[in-house]
Amino acid sequence: MVSELFTDLATSFAIAVVAILVVCSLGLRPSSAGSVAIAVPVSLSVGSIALPFTGVELSQISLIGFIIVLAILVDDGIVVNENIERKLREGSSPKEAAWTGTREVLVSVITSTVIIVFTFFPILFLPGGAGEFILPLPVVVISTIIASTFVSLLVIPIFRKWKEGRNSVSTERRPAGLIGPLLEKMSNIYSQRLMKGVIKHPFVVGLGGLLLGTAGFALIPWIPLELFPDSDREEVFIEASLEDGTPLEETQAYAQEMADWVSEEPFVQSVTSYTGTNIPELLEAEGSSEESENLANFLIYIDKDEIDARSAMDRWNEELPEAFGELQTYEVSIIESGPPVGAPIAIEIAGESISELMEKSDEAQQILADTEGVENVNDDVGSLVDSYRLEPDRDMMEEHQLDSSEISEALAVLEEGVPVGEFERDGELLDWRMTYQGNPLELLDEVTITGADDEAIALSDIVTVNEEMIQPRIPHMDGERTVMVTAFPGERSEEDIIDDAEDQLMNLEEDGYTPYFAPV
Repeated sequence: MVSELFTDLATSFAIAVVAILVVCSLGLRPSSAGSVAIAVPVSLSVGSIALPFTGVELSQISLIGFIIVLAILVDDGIVVNENIERKLREGSSPKEAAWTGTREVLVSVITSTVIIVFTFFPILFLPGGAGEFILPLPVVVISTIIASTFVSLLVIPIFRKWKEGRNSVSTERRPAGLIGPLLEKMSNIYSQRLMKGVIKHPFVVGLGGLLLGTAGFALIPWIPLELFPDSDREEVFIEASLEDGTPLEETQAYAQEMADWVSEEPFVQSVTSYTGTNIPELLEAEGSSEESENLANFLIYIDKDEIDARSAMDRWNEELPEAFGELQTYEVSIIESGPPVGAPIAIEIAGESISELMEKSDEAQQILADTEGVENVNDDVGSLVDSYRLEPDRDMMEEHQLDSSEISEALAVLEEGVPVGEFERDGELLDWRMTYQGNPLELLDEVTITGADDEAIALSDIVTVNEEMIQPRIPHMDGERTVMVTAFPGERSEEDIIDDAEDQLMNLEEDGYTPYFAPV
């Protein structure tokens, strides 16, 4: 899976390199084409030095940046090469041709580099997810272009001086390249015929070019607008959760039912379950990094010849809540082109009291659920879960001369067992420990602890068990308690849904509690 993500781009990269070298050989001498061939990998390798210092990793976007910059970084090398070649045709020695040829185009080469750098420079400061997504592109382009400038002004003149110094100097040099004579003939036709007409009628030619270019804007209404088209991929992700506190065994059984249900579709090729954990990030799923025993996540491969990924996603988004009503949350997603995005509709509510926040969250979820076109609504907190709080009896501890660390160790043994050692099985090192079997609360009567008076006391005599309901998580944003309510639309657009529900949602605002639509 991981290698597949880069195979196509790596192939495109190799084709681009070969194409550049072939095209250069058509109009440049072998020595010139060879120097360009040297400039390409050297510029890329030197430019890559900046990547780890800017936090940029090797990804699809950075590889695309390398492919884009291939066609740009050869420009400087070709300009320097051609001017050195011109000096050699004029009869200059290799040393003089390398020196004067490079010096004459120095300002032009540096100026073109500065223009390209400043063109991509503002992209480095794009905010949010879009900026983080596109960051590798300007970093790669800027670093490699700067590197290619140094290579063109330093490495290429040295190479040409060394290469030409081994050959005899001759002013009768045939046109460079495999099709050099043809290109020179076309150049003569252009300069002697076409340019004469252009120079004689500059106003007509300029006005005609302006009108033709402006007329191109008339085609805009017929140009489809799609910033990030769907990826032609076969992966579909289902990321779901049961009620908080659900044991892992129950989650696994429920996940198996879901996997069997998904596998019944004729277009499904395989289903991989991730119970209690998240789908690996390398597979580009959108889930959070939090792990819990109530998570049931799936990676599904479909047959693209029978159905596309988006159609499968829309289908399961509609059918999941009817087929599996016990799901607390669910999300069906695909690998999107472009920057990672969150839920189509997201409302953040910030405040001090978690109980007040939960009331506001419940109201917001109800408003969205009652709005036409909304299929799935949840928040990032979850429902209350049963928990047990153990309080030690201070009088009993003092009577038997026990301290809190001894009680904590006994409770830890009750829950985790006693480590015995480790053993190896099939090359894997496994932890070996002795544990108690049974309900931990009932075992409090059986597990004892010995005090300083050598009297064994049951843990149930030392600690008091209090049952209570707690929030499974309390999310924060910028140091403030913040609950995010998310909603996924069906056939209606998120803009229409927000227009219908916005007034009711904004009415939830009170002193210290402010709901607002989060950027996604």
